[in-house]
This record gives sequence, C-alpha cells and structure tokens, in this order.
Amino acid sequence: MVAVSLKKFLIANLERATDAPTSAYLWLADSLVSLEDYRSVPLTSIQARARQAPLLVVHGYSSVAPAWAQELVRGATRLLLLPAGSRPFELPGWDVRVGVPASGEWYASAELPLSPIALQLGGFVEDQLSPLLRTRDIDGERAWEPLMLRRQRRGEPAPAVVAGRAGGRRWVIATAEGYWRWAFRRGAGRQLYRALWTGVAGWLMEGRSSGEAGLQPLRRVVERGEALRWRAPGGIDSLTVELDGAEAPLWRGVAGPGDTLAAHLEPGTYRFRARAHRGETVAASAEGPAEVEEYSRELLPRPAASLDELVAGGGPAPDQPGAGRPRHLATLGWPYLLLIALFCAEWAVRRYIGLR
Repeated sequence: MVAVSLKKFLIANLERATDAPTSAYLWLADSLVSLEDYRSVPLTSIQARARQAPLLVVHGYSSVAPAWAQELVRGATRLLLLPAGSRPFELPGWDVRVGVPASGEWYASAELPLSPIALQLGGFVEDQLSPLLRTRDIDGERAWEPLMLRRQRRGEPAPAVVAGRAGGRRWVIATAEGYWRWAFRRGAGRQLYRALWTGVAGWLMEGRSSGEAGLQPLRRVVERGEALRWRAPGGIDSLTVELDGAEAPLWRGVAGPGDTLAAHLEPGTYRFRARAHRGETVAASAEGPAEVEEYSRELLPRPAASLDELVAGGGPAPDQPGAGRPRHLATLGWPYLLLIALFCAEWAVRRYIGLR
C-alpha cells in the first residue's frame, strides 16, 4: 500500500488500522518526505511505487491538488481518498464528483445499512463516539455505504464512507473529517475506527492477483476473549499459521481447504506467518502483526435497572415495604426515641438526687 498525505498531518493511525505493509509520504515544503526516515524522496520513485501498489491512499486531496497527485489518482486501480478543502472537485479518470462540505457535528448511527463489512462494525455505542465534521456528497457509481451519520443525531442520514466501482477498478471516499478522534480514544471509538478501515481496505484489495489476501486473519485486531482466526482458501492442500510473541513462538495451527483456524491468546501484540501449501511446495505466504486488545465490551459498565424494569422482572421495588431487603439501623426511628428517653431519664434522676 502507498499512502500520500497532501496536508501536514501524519497518517499513522490509518496505517495501524489497515495493518498492511505501507510506504507513506508527506507533502511538506513543496517536496515529498518519507515517513520512515524523514528524507526527501524523488517524485519519480513514488510514481513507480504507486503503479505497483495494490492500494493507493491519498489524504488531503482537494480542488487545488498538484498535477502529480492528480496523475497518481488517475492511474490507481484501488483508491482510498480522504478529501479536504471547501470547494467541489472531480476525481480525474474515475467519473466521481465530491461536493461542498456541510457544517455541523455529525454523529455515527448504530443502524447499519447492508454492506460487506456490516458484521465487523456492529455493537458500538453511539454515545461513546466523538462527532465528525464537514460531510460531503459523493456523486458516482456507488456499491455500498457501511456507516451512516446524522447531524446533531437528528435529520436525514448521510454516509460516513462511500464505496464504488469504475469498470474493473474500485474506490472508497471518506465523506467527513475527524476520524482520528475515534482512533485517539480507547474503547468503542478505537474499535470502530479499526474495524471500519480494515474492512474498507480488505474490500478494496479483493480480487488482487497476489495470494496474500486469502492468508490474512479475518480480523487483525480482536477484543480480549476473542480468537484470532484464519480461513484456509480453496485450491490449496493445507494452511499453516504460526504466531510469535515478544520472545518466542507461541502457537501453531494447520488447516485443510475451507477450514478455519482459531488461536485464543492473552492480550498482546503478536506476529503471524501463514503458508499455503500445494503438495510439497509453498503456493502463497503472508506475515504481519496481529493484536488481542485489553479492551472488551463485557468490561464496560452496564446501566442500572430502573424501578419499572425491576418490578416488571419480578424483583422488589427498592423503597417498597416488605421487599425482604435488610434495613440499616440508621434508617429506623425507634433507636432515636430510645436514646431521647434514656437521656431524659438520666437528667431526671440526677436532678432528684441533687446533682442538678
């Protein structure tokens, strides 16, 4: 994957979400700088890498994008675009038009439309997500929309991401700005961020000639208690997956065609190596990072049951007399009456014997 940012904003969060081998460059002071060693890179070198890359990511593309950026976009076969600017523009060679950004705060809706990654996105809590900004209308041959937004949680929904096709090529455009807010917050925001972009990248790279796509884990990042899983592609004799920890190999599994491997591991970051075999030869291979997070939805606090829910469920109301719950001494009245009576009796006796 080749990622180019035309704005002074690092795209490390997007790289972590996709977990794909990435060459990333930043447009800085009228030159392209590699994010690996922060050295200037010739434009011809980046153009050559972009032509060979299975996926091109362009951040900050706008109506004033330089000519070299327009040529990169025109020549891509798989394109992920994060637009910027306040003017509409058309993607050269894609027959796609990006509209003017709309103002206001836009919140993700838990009502997910049908899409290839709907199962990966489900289960998040709307109130735990930061709003996105500046949504745009996308005019093109759409294929699906994985996530919807509502301005101030009201009104008509608008897509957060739009995916489409142009002939045999595929494109995805992020319609809003501010996705990094989800990535910077632990919990539901970070989970949704990773699930969204890994799903988008997976769909974009479907159908590539490289055999690596079928050897990737179904999800690179899973919650605590969930398993890292691989599904062996068809047309092979066996799939072998090995997982290494920080110091030593930890797990190894072998599956036949169409079978699924599942590795249940403690939270941590691991490195996997997958090999697809035909007979005695290795037909395809892949390796990369995989992670089991400390986070789990089961660890999130659950709202307390209301009085109506307790009564409807057969439980006693909290303030109902005779509910069977023990009452503390401080909540009763008779101990106070007893103390007052003892105090008055002591005062009367002391006065009777002349001590008052």
